Amino acid sequence: DEGLVFHAGTKLINNEVFTSGGRVLNVIGFGDDLSSAIQNAYSLSEKITFEDKFLRRDIGQKGLSYK
Repeated sequence: DEGLVFHAGTKLINNEVFTSGGRVLNVIGFGDDLSSAIQNAYSLSEKITFEDKFLRRDIGQKGLSYK
């Protein structure tokens, strides 16, 4: 999986990153086309775990209708 993860709404305590509410991650997938980039983003997202994680699965889908 290729991509980037940006975080916000996080805090560092004793060298550990904790969520502090709201939308805390932005996961960006790379790929040869939009479909593979979306797939890579969700695959990368599945590797990230924390309590009360909520993952939106509609992001990027609208762009597929323009193909």
